[in-house]
Amino acid sequence: MDGERMDLGKLQTDQEWFGAIECILFVSGEPVDLVSLQRALGLTELELQSILGKMEESYAAQDRGVQLYRTGDTVQPVSYTHLRAHETVLDL
Repeated sequence: MDGERMDLGKLQTDQEWFGAIECILFVSGEPVDLVSLQRALGLTELELQSILGKMEESYAAQDRGVQLYRTGDTVQPVSYTHLRAHETVLDL
């Protein structure tokens, strides 16, 4: 983008929102606070929750190797195998 900032007001489709959210999550490298993500994207809590839900559905439908791992107040991308290992440990 040659130093230009993305105009989030122009994001309209789910895929455009997915791309913006994925960019933030992958660049962060650690869990991202949902309130911070809302503020960065200019979304309400309901809008963000809806988009994250659609992302999860899309990932599952496409059998992607990446999934979203959500806690009460954070979200982060994880590999599918990492998520399965985490769930296995929680079952112990």
